[in-house]
Formats: sequence, structure tokens, C-alpha cells
Amino acid sequence: LLDPEDILKLFSNIELLCGFHVVFLADLKKKDKEIHLTFQRMADFLKMYTQYVNSYDVAMTTMHRLNKKKKFKAFLDKQQAAAAQGLMSFLIMPVQRIPRYVLLLKELIKNTNDDDQTKEPLRQSLTKVQDIAAYVNEQKRQMESRTTLLNISARLRNVGHFELFKPDRHLVKKGVLHSWHHRLTKQKQHHFMLFTDVVLWTSPSNVELTEGKTEGKHGCLMMGG
Repeated sequence: LLDPEDILKLFSNIELLCGFHVVFLADLKKKDKEIHLTFQRMADFLKMYTQYVNSYDVAMTTMHRLNKKKKFKAFLDKQQAAAAQGLMSFLIMPVQRIPRYVLLLKELIKNTNDDDQTKEPLRQSLTKVQDIAAYVNEQKRQMESRTTLLNISARLRNVGHFELFKPDRHLVKKGVLHSWHHRLTKQKQHHFMLFTDVVLWTSPSNVELTEGKTEGKHGCLMMGG
């Protein structure tokens, strides 16, 4: 029904995540172990979600494409009728997992007495999981930034020896500036892009930088550190 490439695009490293949660659940079920000990010992493994979260947009694009295939769509409809939830609902669950652990720990802290000796360890567990959630979000932001930089770099033409793509360069803001000249009867458009260390401006033939190739006059201003 699906080739291996589409399966990887849809499910990313889900098998690895499932394997971890088998161990995680078994540890949570131990009667002689406090829940905060499990989180403190295993929280770092939650960083494995970075790959899945970063691939989620690819999974959604793949689902949109595959849904146009009648055989695949019929299979999904049959499975949804039996499971009461569609594949899309299951695919987003790993993305929501770490935020739900944050909510769980907050509720445990809220409902734990102040004089309970586990309250402070629960707070420590919450801080650790929140830090990991921030790490996963930051990795996704950096991945999206690099993808944007590559897309812009691929569309630029006639820029000489200037190399836009650098691993430590990120797009901060972009926009269109309209200018008028007293000798001209129509306005000119300039695309300005502010990066972490350079400002790039273009006079593209197309209206949106994100569509087609950006040709014409270009300029850049390097910013010192």
C-alpha cells in the first residue's frame, strides 16, 4: 500500500519512540518507585522527539498527497471506522507528548501538599521536562530557519561570489519596501531580508520572493560583530 520512503516520511522514528515508552511505562508502574524518579532518570530520552517533531510537516505534506489515492483513502476510512480516530489524530500525538508531560507534572505539583517530601523533586522534574520541551522547540526553529535559508539561496541569481547559506546565519525578518522616484510614474519594489549578520535586498521581477527565482539587482550589507 505504501513504499518504504512514504512510511519513513509519515512515521519518522516512531518505532524508537514506542520502544522507549515501553520501558518508561514499565518504570512508572513500579509500586516502589516515585513518579519523579522515573522522570528524572529518563527525561533526557525525550530529546528523541526532536526528529519526529522536525519531520511532522513532511508527514502532513505526505498525508495530503497520499489521500488523493483512492486505495489509500479507502484503507484509512476503514481503519478510522474501527478505531474511532483517523491517522492524522494519531500522527500528532507524539508532537503533543512532551507538553502533556509538562501539564501532568504541573497537576501533580498542584495537588501535592506543601509538606510532602516529593513536592520539591516533582518541581525539579517539571523544570527538567520544560527544559527539554524548550530544546525540542529550539531545534525545530533552527531546522525551519536553515530550510528557509536554503530556499532563498536557491532562488537568488546573479549574486557573484556571495554565499548566502551559512550554518550560523538565520533569517530574522523579511519584507517589501516600495519606493518612488520623481522621474518615474510607478513605484519600484525591493525585497529586504534581515539575517543575523547581513542585510540583503533585491529588485525581483516577481512580486513574492517565495515564488519563482529572484533575479535582477541585488545588494548586501555585512554587519560587524
